[in-house]
Amino acid sequence: MMLEEQLKKHWYFQYTGGYSVKKNSREIVKSIDYTIELLKDKDNVVLMFPQGKIHSGHNSSIHFEKGIQHIVAECADDAQVLFVANFTDYFSDAKPNLFIYTKKYPAAHLRNKNIDEEYNLFFTSVLNHHKTKIA
Repeated sequence: MMLEEQLKKHWYFQYTGGYSVKKNSREIVKSIDYTIELLKDKDNVVLMFPQGKIHSGHNSSIHFEKGIQHIVAECADDAQVLFVANFTDYFSDAKPNLFIYTKKYPAAHLRNKNIDEEYNLFFTSVLNHHKTKIA
């Protein structure tokens, strides 16, 4: 699930199942409903940037768009929500090193919580861990 303008720019994602969401339009409801339908099948996975765009790893706080809370509210209790934070560092190498941190939650755990706050707690925790790991 990606913003319509991003899917146009990166057209090849349509061949991997990518579909668009058009921000600030009535079409967004269709995209959210489509996402909910996809997630009713336990064999499906949906990848998204719920903040609407890719942010720098140096941002101290991430704000998610409202649709993610609605999607999580409609998921099965045992559906998995995976938080991800990626950091790159070059050290003394010519090519960057990629560090990927994840944390898994059942949808039921996030249903009555502020997902922004939960993600930002996760992000702060892994950022602090990452800083001490590379120091």
